[in-house]
Amino acid sequence: MKKIYLASIDHLKKDGKQLYQKYSQLAQQYGFELLDMPDDYFKLTLDEERANKLANDKLELMKKSDIIVCDCNDFRCDNEPMGESGLTLGIGYGLKKACYCYMSDARKHSERYTGKTHVNSEGRIVDENGAFFENDPLNLMLYYSSKLVQGSFMDCLKVIEKEQKDVCR
Repeated sequence: MKKIYLASIDHLKKDGKQLYQKYSQLAQQYGFELLDMPDDYFKLTLDEERANKLANDKLELMKKSDIIVCDCNDFRCDNEPMGESGLTLGIGYGLKKACYCYMSDARKHSERYTGKTHVNSEGRIVDENGAFFENDPLNLMLYYSSKLVQGSFMDCLKVIEKEQKDVCR
């Protein structure tokens, strides 16, 4: 059974551990094992020593995984995914793992952006600070290092299951 490492915004919620357990059951229904996260993953605050241990524990789990999955939904209304997702995809890509991410709204970043935009003199869409938007839903380093699935974790599992079956043929 292939092992999945999941980085999800949901661990920050009050019922994060229960949500993760539901995701684990869902992964099993699709023929995958969702790697268990250390208990500290679900705590709101950690001292420096425990935070460093958690980071190292998570890195070891990523190394043991076959597949990396990241929740890349907009985090805290910032129109960017949680930093952990970006770091996790980067590590997964560097470890040559199969990397996937999911978003409920996978329109171009410039279309989801809630601030003011305009087209600059070079014809690029930019924000109020003049920073341009790439033509994808995510920063190119995230978008091109993984396969983006529009939808939920379950939708992502469906795509992974299909692709894994195709690879085995």
